[in-house]
Amino acid sequence: MKKKTKNRILIGSAIVGLGGAIAYLLWNQKDKTNPSTNATAKKTIVPKQPFSADIVQKFDDFLNTHSQDYGDTLMVYVSKGDREYQYLKNDNDPDTAIGIASGSKLLTAVTILSLVDADLLDLDEKLSKYLTWLQGYPVYQDVTLRQILAHQTPIVADSVWDSTQSLTLEQAVRKIVEENPFNSVMAYPLHYSSSSYKFIAHAAEIVTGQKWEAIFKERIANKCDMKNTFFDRFSDNPDTGKGAQSSLNDFAHLMEMIRDNGQYLGETVLSADSVKELEKLQAGSAQYGLGTWVYLEFKETMSTGAFGMRAWINRNNNAYAVIMTMKNDSGAISDEFRALVRSI
Repeated sequence: MKKKTKNRILIGSAIVGLGGAIAYLLWNQKDKTNPSTNATAKKTIVPKQPFSADIVQKFDDFLNTHSQDYGDTLMVYVSKGDREYQYLKNDNDPDTAIGIASGSKLLTAVTILSLVDADLLDLDEKLSKYLTWLQGYPVYQDVTLRQILAHQTPIVADSVWDSTQSLTLEQAVRKIVEENPFNSVMAYPLHYSSSSYKFIAHAAEIVTGQKWEAIFKERIANKCDMKNTFFDRFSDNPDTGKGAQSSLNDFAHLMEMIRDNGQYLGETVLSADSVKELEKLQAGSAQYGLGTWVYLEFKETMSTGAFGMRAWINRNNNAYAVIMTMKNDSGAISDEFRALVRSI
């Protein structure tokens, strides 16, 4: 079993002056004002060190013992402060993108919150303010953006239009409403919904004038060095609730940004207030924040995917971890590993 440090681009340049030598580390990043350019921005990178030998041994022993429960795609990353641990079964590449299913919801939530920070969206505004054609549908027109992110809506859980590549995001949303008009004023049960995340993504398209993939890339992926994360590169109808792909390294970057209260290597991606909202148990929900599960007893938030992906932050010990796998019945084992990480 090989352990590799997180894959980051480090360019060192020594500048020698009369007073001595000063070392600079440069991080490649696309220009924030124009993501299509290749401008280079300076970022301060603090190299991480391995955990102590006894902790590494505990992690190794657990993952080696349960590797069969995870399947061949198992990849794990754990970080606390300046310490890190990585486990790659069968020398899997931590930059390889795999399906993260509902882990997509966290990507969508942080993208929406970046637009809230920019005063382009309001969490407590009705969806119909942005999708004005919804004003003819009594149930849809009163749904707020916050309620969508917290799964407090009656919008269908899943739809055949969620990833139909021949449609645009707007066309897919309209199809969902046409098939589920909810014209009655009767109460519909609120439930967990992946399809509802398409509505909020379309609201983002309306206020920015951009396609969803471009919004995500500009506001989150570029800033967090997520080179191998995407929703749909082949159509304009991304499945923003459950269709994204990401890599171990990329998602670790995202979790580090959230753990560090919206900062990633010195750059502000989200405001600290937005991170607090993300992790706060939302009204009406028993265990959900905005795009993430909330475990108040452990001071943890966790993003999960049906294929087995798990990523969580523990505020008690300021640690975060990511498990990437395509084994959809590995949740119980991951909870055991989460408890182990919690105990370090």
